[in-house]
Amino acid sequence: MSRKCDNQEDDNLAVCDQCRYTFCKKCYETYHFQKICPKDYIIEQMKLLKQKELQRLRKEKEAALAQLNKRKEQKQNWNEQRINTQRYRHIFIKLSEQNTLLQEILTADRINTDDIQFC
Repeated sequence: MSRKCDNQEDDNLAVCDQCRYTFCKKCYETYHFQKICPKDYIIEQMKLLKQKELQRLRKEKEAALAQLNKRKEQKQNWNEQRINTQRYRHIFIKLSEQNTLLQEILTADRINTDDIQFC
């Protein structure tokens, strides 16, 4: 087996010394005149597909992480708002209890001042 041509374009070309059969050194098929071997082309295409798939997966991962962070922020904001409303509710209840107690005291004072007695 020997090389037929020395230029770089035909680097894959080989010739059998015994039968003068020309073939591609990379794929051992009948010599093809393309600059790139079809098997090399397929390998390159598969690498490109793999890179595209990895990029797509990275984008999906980033989108999922962004959505997760957004949900966490929303949940944290909701929890903060809920805690704030509960505080206001407790304050309101305490104030309303104070108002009720004050009304009872005023009513009792009025009863005592008017000398009213309940049955």
